Amino acid sequence: MMAENPLHPFHALGITATLEGQDAIRNQYRQWSETGERPVLDGTRLPSSVTLVA
Repeated sequence: MMAENPLHPFHALGITATLEGQDAIRNQYRQWSETGERPVLDGTRLPSSVTLVA
């Protein structure tokens, strides 16, 4: 379940960005899932035991 108009701020490689909308957020998590990348949240890299679902 996701908010109707979500905002997802994140920081990566010194860049601060905000994803807006369900499609943008789903697409980013899908890319992370497909490439095996681990997002960093609040300065902590998510462990590989966390499964991202697009």
